[in-house]
Amino acid sequence: MLDVLRQRGNPDIRMIEAEKHFTRQNYGRAYDIVRRMLEDDSYNVSVVPLFCAILTELKKVGELYYLAHKLVSANADSAVAWFSVVSDFIDI
Repeated sequence: MLDVLRQRGNPDIRMIEAEKHFTRQNYGRAYDIVRRMLEDDSYNVSVVPLFCAILTELKKVGELYYLAHKLVSANADSAVAWFSVVSDFIDI
């Protein structure tokens, strides 16, 4: 059953895989999974906190800065957008 869900690109399964890799400190693999998820669905804000944590661990300050400002520009009332801004400031 899991193979069928993986083949269809189920976002919940992909999120679980990304979290598993993050927990195992395999940040590069987690980054690849989450990045593809956001490319497939840029409105999937449920992955943003994990993505911010991954970017922080990988020291991708520029990408975190860009993500934060893009999210705030799109929706300034979003808690996830401001979470990304705070993540950016903590990383500095």
